Amino acid sequence: MEINNNTVTCTCLKNIDLYSERQIRDAILSNLPPEFEDFIFDMTHVSFIDSAGIGMLIYYYNYMTRKGKAFYLTKVQEAILMVLKRNKLDKLLPIV
Repeated sequence: MEINNNTVTCTCLKNIDLYSERQIRDAILSNLPPEFEDFIFDMTHVSFIDSAGIGMLIYYYNYMTRKGKAFYLTKVQEAILMVLKRNKLDKLLPIV
């Protein structure tokens, strides 16, 4: 996780599936600083996501917005973007 000017950027280094989702979720929650404004989830290295991974993204979107923080996905690979669009999640999850 990188912190720069009230922005937290988390770069996911592996695919997000049933087996990795809990580990990723716990790592993020345990390392979030107390004060920040924006949370950017960098998906450069994610080439596969299953329903557990999608659930995790929705969880973090809801978690951040309830706390008054902005949540963004960035560097989403085309295959994952297609899955998000197919499920109309591109309308919910801000992708920059």
